[in-house]
Amino acid sequence: MNEYKTYKHYLAQCLKKSTEAADQTEFLVTNHKIELAIDRIYFQCYYALSAYAYKNGFEAQNDNLLYDWYFQEAKELHTDEIQHQFVKEIHTLYQKAHFDFSFDHKTISIPKLTKEANQLLLKVKKYLDTPENLPHMLVASLFTLYNSNALTELSEELKPIASTFLLDVKTKVCTPNPNALRIYNEILANTANPQLYAQLEEHLLEIVDKNKQAYDTMEEVCFKIGTLKLDSFELNTKQEEIEDVPLPEITDKEKQTIIIPWDFTKVAHWALEHAVNFASVTNAEIHLVHIVKKLKEAGDAEQKLKANKTENEAKYKVKIITAIREGTIFHAITDYATEVHAKLVIMGTHGAQGMQKFTGSWAIKVIAKTKVPFIVVQAPPARKEIRNVVFPVDYRREIKQKVNEAYYLSQYYNLKFFITKPEKIQVDTLRQKTLNNTYFMRSFFAQYGIEHEVIEVKNAKDYSDATLKFAAQSTPDLIIIVLNKEMGFQDFMFGAEEEKIIMNDLKVPVMCINPPPAKSWSYRSGTS
Repeated sequence: MNEYKTYKHYLAQCLKKSTEAADQTEFLVTNHKIELAIDRIYFQCYYALSAYAYKNGFEAQNDNLLYDWYFQEAKELHTDEIQHQFVKEIHTLYQKAHFDFSFDHKTISIPKLTKEANQLLLKVKKYLDTPENLPHMLVASLFTLYNSNALTELSEELKPIASTFLLDVKTKVCTPNPNALRIYNEILANTANPQLYAQLEEHLLEIVDKNKQAYDTMEEVCFKIGTLKLDSFELNTKQEEIEDVPLPEITDKEKQTIIIPWDFTKVAHWALEHAVNFASVTNAEIHLVHIVKKLKEAGDAEQKLKANKTENEAKYKVKIITAIREGTIFHAITDYATEVHAKLVIMGTHGAQGMQKFTGSWAIKVIAKTKVPFIVVQAPPARKEIRNVVFPVDYRREIKQKVNEAYYLSQYYNLKFFITKPEKIQVDTLRQKTLNNTYFMRSFFAQYGIEHEVIEVKNAKDYSDATLKFAAQSTPDLIIIVLNKEMGFQDFMFGAEEEKIIMNDLKVPVMCINPPPAKSWSYRSGTS
């Protein structure tokens, strides 16, 4: 599959998912599932805007970056038909509905939201189907390249790629129209003349009407120019990038604290068994934290928790501290982790079940609220020691954050890290970013003398598929991943990859790391 077909397929998938979300909204409203209906309306807009942004050369890595781009950049494009105010309202509403547990859903007019979301989807579809948008986008991209020193600032590896795109504009788009070719040559001689760009756009409109092949080329080239990272990402990771990673200082006197969300279930006991293994090598203190809605309801739980403490201290020969906190698990665990300066949270889970599949697992919702690394477990430990660790790599910049925890674990265990990625990645920009991150990981591990191996997984559909296929072959002791910001909603085309890994059928423990907010990039379209 070539990149152009992948690009077309990407847009089709986004619109398909947006339409599916709209259909699910109708079902949820009928069954009075208002919070889930808000979730679906949000994603109806999210996927529609994903297609809209992708058409304009912006490839968002998660929902926050998408909305940042939309609010900052999209108003400069031809977007009079797109509802900026509604998009902002649904984004704010979604955050409140999912993170503010005092939020009153009865104040929301679902019919009104549904109507506006459907209008947004229809307008995006109309925008994508309108050929007149192509000349403007192509001219805006050319204006940006020629008038922001972007061509001179591109890395040496990217310059020939950009030159190829520009040559396609000249030979495949402009050549069929002598006037367009003449004006394009004049632009090359006088790149700063805005009138020339306006004249070129008029002739490109004629080409769109008469030449299907030129239209297809224009669409492909426009997208490729837009996705060029104009601040010139480097193909080779610099040594100073590795040195900038903040590594933890580990001393024998450092107090280690491990938190276990304790609900008296079987999976909580499994988490305790994992914590005992960690505590035996890190000299950590184990905290069992039970959450109640109101402290006045904690009477029976308090006695039961004390009994668990006594029993497990005798059984495992470790020191256990217990605590009861008021609130919801989504907030209380985060607050307690901050209070005791926890190093790690180990949480048992039953997996995503029933309607949770609409919104992501409870595990991800809890993890997304805290900066402390989580290890999610679905079974008791298979072995006491940790040896083999699967270390997936993808295209995101923030995945570099997990080398900190890799370094930390390597100070206590004799580890081998398997850096996994799909053998084939169809989209050029994603493939190159993945290679950059792979090089970074290899360089980091080599610098600190940590055993590692790069594994390219054959026939892997995506990053999570590569991770799970290799895990099935190698029976690792741990998988380390980085969540995308805000609930791990990285599912443009592949679904929620983090959830697939966390809830893996192999029941391998998964360490989840929440990175700090990543800075987005985008190109600013020129206007004639």
